[in-house]
Amino acid sequence: MHRSIDLIGSCVVWVKNSKHLRMEQLPAGGDTPTREVPPKECCSVLRNWLPTNPHLTPTERADMKTFIDEARSGPS
Repeated sequence: MHRSIDLIGSCVVWVKNSKHLRMEQLPAGGDTPTREVPPKECCSVLRNWLPTNPHLTPTERADMKTFIDEARSGPS
């Protein structure tokens, strides 16, 4: 289980370990999860974030695309 208020950062962690983690979103300042974030949503968030992140190299961007594709097609 991975809990965070930072959806993009959490999805990055999740997508690299998608077969072993479940994502839960926390409210700012709280410690009780408000909802479980479905894999489809995490993948969508990351697909939108990937082209806008100026800190990723082309190789890192390609690796993340692979992680996203594998996480989306695998069991959740």
